[in-house]
Amino acid sequence: MINDKMKLWSIGGQFEELGGKMGKPRGVYTRRGALGDLTPEDEDTVSKMIADRYHAKKQKNFDVADEIRDDLLSKYNIRIDDRSNEWRVDTEDYAMAGTNSLTEDEVAFID
Repeated sequence: MINDKMKLWSIGGQFEELGGKMGKPRGVYTRRGALGDLTPEDEDTVSKMIADRYHAKKQKNFDVADEIRDDLLSKYNIRIDDRSNEWRVDTEDYAMAGTNSLTEDEVAFID
């Protein structure tokens, strides 16, 4: 079965636009990295803005997509990686994983 409008083909008639090595649906971005200062409401707003940006790019409205990207960076300090479909808060903070066996002096030296 072929769907010319979506420019996709399917066996069994189920059309879904997949991309990347992981086969995730296109336009679905995953948050990575440090927590930042985002509230749950901010995260919802960021997710909607990223979805709007994806749809603008898909419609070849690159000026709008660039404007949304710039707004995300200026308002929320968000950087988007379109290759990996990930977004992150651009911060110097790090999230600690695992146990910490460093002394306070060693941590101060690293900072």
